[in-house]
Amino acid sequence: MKALDSEFSASDKSKSHLDLTKLSDEEYGALTLQRNVMDGLLAGERSRLTVENAARLTGKSTATIYRQRKRYVAQRNLLTFLKPKPTGGRGRSRLYPAHEEIIAQELKRFLRRCRGQEVEIFIKAVLARFGQDETKPSTRTIRRRFEALTERQKIAHWEGHGKASQQHNLQKGSTPKCSRPLERIQIDATRSDIWLASAEDGTPLGRPWVTLAIDEFSRVVLAVFVTFNAPSSDELAAVMALAALPKERWLTEYGCEDIDWPFYGVPLVAFTDKGVDFTAHAAGRGLESWGGRWEHRAQPHHGGIIERLIGTAMMQTRLLEGNTRFSKAKRHEDRVDPSKTAKLTRREYTRELIEFFGREYHHRVHPELGMSPHDMWQLGCLNGGEPTKVSDPFAFYLDFLPTVTPTVQKYGVRASFLEYRAPELQKILNAAKSVRVDVKIDPADVTRAFIKHPITGVYFEAQSEPICVASVTREEWEHHRRECLKAAHGRKISRAVVEFSIRTGRLSLDEAKRQRQQNELKRTPPKSLRAAQRKKDTATQVAATSAERLPAPDPKSFQVKRSPIDFANLTSLPTHGDVR
Repeated sequence: MKALDSEFSASDKSKSHLDLTKLSDEEYGALTLQRNVMDGLLAGERSRLTVENAARLTGKSTATIYRQRKRYVAQRNLLTFLKPKPTGGRGRSRLYPAHEEIIAQELKRFLRRCRGQEVEIFIKAVLARFGQDETKPSTRTIRRRFEALTERQKIAHWEGHGKASQQHNLQKGSTPKCSRPLERIQIDATRSDIWLASAEDGTPLGRPWVTLAIDEFSRVVLAVFVTFNAPSSDELAAVMALAALPKERWLTEYGCEDIDWPFYGVPLVAFTDKGVDFTAHAAGRGLESWGGRWEHRAQPHHGGIIERLIGTAMMQTRLLEGNTRFSKAKRHEDRVDPSKTAKLTRREYTRELIEFFGREYHHRVHPELGMSPHDMWQLGCLNGGEPTKVSDPFAFYLDFLPTVTPTVQKYGVRASFLEYRAPELQKILNAAKSVRVDVKIDPADVTRAFIKHPITGVYFEAQSEPICVASVTREEWEHHRRECLKAAHGRKISRAVVEFSIRTGRLSLDEAKRQRQQNELKRTPPKSLRAAQRKKDTATQVAATSAERLPAPDPKSFQVKRSPIDFANLTSLPTHGDVR
């Protein structure tokens, strides 16, 4: 923008929006005459005499002809010869830069701290900064600074630039249309609008993460995955396996055997955002090994198919117990704490989503397709052929897990302070020493790993020595390993140190859980109950204080016996007290 301002003058910018159809015949004829004269000037000999002749024909000065010739050569526009109208500096600030800086500071503070307040608060704050300065701006000038802000700028100050872009940006483009199923799928994860409870004791656990996968051609849902872990390569591996493999075992696990869900296969393209789980090497190379590839959207919400599916899932979620629909109501009386109404477990919530997508969503008419997603999938399979099936389901799942490449030694392979051994490693060690192999550690059990044979490419299982603590996940082990390395300040640590950290960490977690339950019991009651309790405590305290006091004396014992006054011998009256 600054380059444009320096290239063109203010008069050129003021004429850029003019329309020739709004000029009168006389004005248009004068402009045409000046253009013809300028064309002749440019075609003839360049000399002072020709410029003076052009100035005499048009009634302009030679300096004006020189300026017009320069602009006409650059633009070749008839509006070059139009005389600019003076604006009087309208739209430009006439305040001192220091005054503008003060107004900008107070405006920024007002927008961030006083949302929904009257603009007079901002005006008073600015005038207070100037004090008795005679050069201070007027009230109307200060008000105009606030009125000049657009709605987008206000939302950017109140809720951030992301929210402002989401509300005011133009609708993003769409992806190319697909011709058959699984030509392109979309995957995304979001925090669900519901609180879930523990299956053991019903303790509220928080909001889970929901990851969905959808086929762009038929709009069928390929995967529904609910977890409390943040999106990572482990969760993505489970989602990809769920999308590419048959669903019978998955439906049986959640008690939905009667639901028809025949949608699975290897996608050609996976279209996602640029999250760390989608841009990891394990994700890209895992899909490429099965004939697919990843594509990442250049802008947020590009295409918007998966976002609309997530919105549909959240609308169904807000009908369940424990939803966060009224957790941020404007009126405090209307707010509902979802942690108190949480009843569904992770398994039950997953079942609710399966029931909704399998029984209702797949069989109702989709507005973009004109038919149901189930029928669109069947039609695409008839015309385009069956999707690619997975030949080795377990290898497909392992290909998406993070990979480490240690060397084979006499003790086996070492990864994350754990040594894994298997009989197959002896054959590799016999062929050559220090051969690097791909190792995939089981996310659910860190003591189990799967090693890919460097020649055959087949995975085989390897085990490490048991850990003193049962059921240690890879995420938990890696977390404590990083914490121990950080605490060691560069010094070497052993496996026993990590095991001790996990053991003490679990004790502290149990302790924190008990403390949280005690805090729930001591939670501050509502204002009305606090007032009643305060009144009750006051009455109890008054009663206890009264019981500790001495009994009240008998008034009859304090009767004063007064003697008659002898006025004959009285010389002066007392100034205070009783007359005796």
